Amino acid sequence: MLSFGSETTDLDQLIHTAKRMDCESTQNELRNYLIEGLSYGTAFRKALGSEMLNTPNALLGLEYIRAGLKYHSNLEYIPIQRTSDHHNQNIDQELPSGTALRQFITIANPLDIYSTLQTAIPTPILDDMKHRITSGHYVDYSRYYNTVHMLSRRMTINELERFVDFTEGIEHLWLKAAQQPSWESAIEQIKSKRYTYARLQRMGAYLTLGITKDLINIVMQDGPQYARLLAFNDRGRQWLRTEHDIPVIQKWAKAPTQLNNLGKSMHHIDTLATDIQALCFHNEERRVGHTDYTYTPQYIK
Repeated sequence: MLSFGSETTDLDQLIHTAKRMDCESTQNELRNYLIEGLSYGTAFRKALGSEMLNTPNALLGLEYIRAGLKYHSNLEYIPIQRTSDHHNQNIDQELPSGTALRQFITIANPLDIYSTLQTAIPTPILDDMKHRITSGHYVDYSRYYNTVHMLSRRMTINELERFVDFTEGIEHLWLKAAQQPSWESAIEQIKSKRYTYARLQRMGAYLTLGITKDLINIVMQDGPQYARLLAFNDRGRQWLRTEHDIPVIQKWAKAPTQLNNLGKSMHHIDTLATDIQALCFHNEERRVGHTDYTYTPQYIK
């Protein structure tokens, strides 16, 4: 089963729309709208004639179902009603949006977190949030943006062309924008109907992690090469003793001995992602690398 939040819980409508997404007529219309310069989301909405694609969580649910129909036809779907506005920045909603929560916890006094969020977030999570904020164990995005901006400046056109989503000559715009004083001002210069903030942020991540078109094509064809164990209970302990289609990694250092070349590439990118995240923490003492190698799966009683 696969459950997800959605602005609509009409499962029949979701499945019907997901099936239409890969129809030849829909794809042809999508390409035509993209050629006209529309963003991907707007182009898909017009091609399908569905306002459902205006709602971000339902759109994500559609992509889940679309992939499920292609790769796992027996999946059952359980949409859960999304009652709050995805982009609402009001922290006083009964269920605040992710946008509101992220903005609040990065500027609020840790002592205010409890009084403001105790009705919306379970106490154990609030305890963890307070601890991470007071200890500086969370990302300073300005450090990450400076990393993306620095890497952009050292690239050439030919090098940028290798990375995922760098198509249609955007690498020329990208290099020109890299001369701006900050990453934020750079993406403001590139942003358009066709190149949304979300897409530009993804491209920055592909560049930072070295995810190339050649690699992504292989991954899309061959699928995941391993699963990583983060936590388990008694039921999970029994499941771990059974046979699995792909390796289940418990000790990060031993993973390369269990993986093929594609799996080793994925392992390297996963490690790099954690290391870059650590380098961007507020607290300097938290910026050590290779913490993946010291993580022990958690036993949950």
